[in-house]
Amino acid sequence: MINFKSLIDELEAQTAARLGPQAYAARKAQQALAEAREAAATVFDAVESFNYADGTNSYIRQRSARFVIAPRAQDNPALVVRCLDGITGHESWYAHDLLAVLCGRFGAEKTRFVVCGGTNGRYAELSVDMAPFRDWLRGQLAQA
Repeated sequence: MINFKSLIDELEAQTAARLGPQAYAARKAQQALAEAREAAATVFDAVESFNYADGTNSYIRQRSARFVIAPRAQDNPALVVRCLDGITGHESWYAHDLLAVLCGRFGAEKTRFVVCGGTNGRYAELSVDMAPFRDWLRGQLAQA
């Protein structure tokens, strides 16, 4: 039987030795920050659908998507909305700009916020209900 705890401890010790004390402490701090951010994520019901390259639909499924708002490290104090469960993993927007779009003429006409627009044969589309998402974003920015 494999003792996973001792294996993890050994790998952590090797990583600490390879990085050095300062870099290892910085890495651990960054991991703790990411874990705290993910723990504070808000979950929305989402719809994911995928189309083949010829345009025919492969699947449509209900799933959840987690969103967080955090300062952008390179442009602090700008706030960024990130979808932690996005299709590509790079779905993010400047929070104030996104709220302006969702509350503007475009947002008034739509019932779904498309997190990822999808690409036939490559990426699925992911969307959430517009109204609850917009209300959550407005509330988060009011607290910031």
